[in-house]
Amino acid sequence: MPNTHGHIYVQDTEILVDIWLKSPFYLAELQKGVVYMRTDTKLKELTLAAMLTGIAVVIPMLFPKFVIFPPFTATLAAHVPIMIAMCISRKTVAIVGFGSTIGFYFAFPGLPVVWARVSTHMIFAFVGNYMLRKRHNVYFVITITAILHAVFEMMLVLVPLFYPTQIGLEVAMSLLAFGTLIHHIVDAIITAPIVSLLKKLNLVPVYDFTLKRKHLKN
Repeated sequence: MPNTHGHIYVQDTEILVDIWLKSPFYLAELQKGVVYMRTDTKLKELTLAAMLTGIAVVIPMLFPKFVIFPPFTATLAAHVPIMIAMCISRKTVAIVGFGSTIGFYFAFPGLPVVWARVSTHMIFAFVGNYMLRKRHNVYFVITITAILHAVFEMMLVLVPLFYPTQIGLEVAMSLLAFGTLIHHIVDAIITAPIVSLLKKLNLVPVYDFTLKRKHLKN
């Protein structure tokens, strides 16, 4: 891959890629769109992960939270840090997901079902990050991750330790699934402008969903 006057030529697709080294992520202008590509900025990625983890720990302690019934609790913006991490990398998802679980442990010390539910957030975030890397439409990503989010949290009430004794199992599963879907969508709406701002600051890799996958080779 020869380098000429600050340009990199991709031999397989013959697409000209311009690189701005001042950005923590390479900004590559392709003939059919724009895609942000990760560079070797592990320190900056770790810094973002640390900041998001701190926010994830603080949110369940300070933000408004509602306990509808023990299996289902809702904390405003609880999914925002993990959703932002989903737009960065799998490592960031793992770090932020672990931090979020710790935060809910301190916020709900007597409800292990809540900690378990929060730990499942890493699953939908891993899948979402994979889909973003494959350049799937953002609305499709939100839909799939919302469904996964609801399914995994709903399945937790089947575990004997978390079985709701005060209401029926079917009612608990239905309310948990529906509540999780709504909560996921609300937090996705909150996350969108934040990611947009981080994109303008070149702090997160954001992919152009209109690009054809054959033009993007790792």
